[in-house]
Amino acid sequence: MMDFNKMLLNCNTIKSDRTLSHKMTFIYDEETRNHTLNGKHIPSVSQVIDTLTDFSGIDPEILQRKTELGTEFHKAVELYLQDDLHMDSLDPDLVKPMEAFNMWYVHTRNIVNIEQPIYHKTLKYCGKPDLVVETAIFDWKLRKYMPFIDRLKLEAYRHIISRKKMALWTVCFALDGKISIHNSCH
Repeated sequence: MMDFNKMLLNCNTIKSDRTLSHKMTFIYDEETRNHTLNGKHIPSVSQVIDTLTDFSGIDPEILQRKTELGTEFHKAVELYLQDDLHMDSLDPDLVKPMEAFNMWYVHTRNIVNIEQPIYHKTLKYCGKPDLVVETAIFDWKLRKYMPFIDRLKLEAYRHIISRKKMALWTVCFALDGKISIHNSCH
């Protein structure tokens, strides 16, 4: 089984003259959120975007609970995709969102990557898109759609992937099991 908390990716890159090759070491450490490229810290898309959001008007206990649920939802999706999710082990608040995820996901085709850390070697930032298919990038949320933030995040991923024609979608799963899908292209 893959270690999703810490991933070491070695990529061979070739300079434009194609005569000189060197190895780049990218470490995506989800636990500490300290990501490095060739030993130097690089920020994740989420770390940059976190500075743009203000949750000061939300009760800290509610914010903590929502954050925990979002993290647990992503972990539940990971287990589901590994065919290792036991629905009876879920937090009761996640049962309906996971049922909705299952209904949405069964229609997904042409998968390229799921939660695979990526980085931009020139601009020195990284991220972990939830789902990349041949023609689109998807980000799933356990919250309401935030147009500016969600578009910015997906655009940053698209820039790393370097495909201008990819569609960008934010899929929001509500605690009551409803799904809303938002075109996040600018």
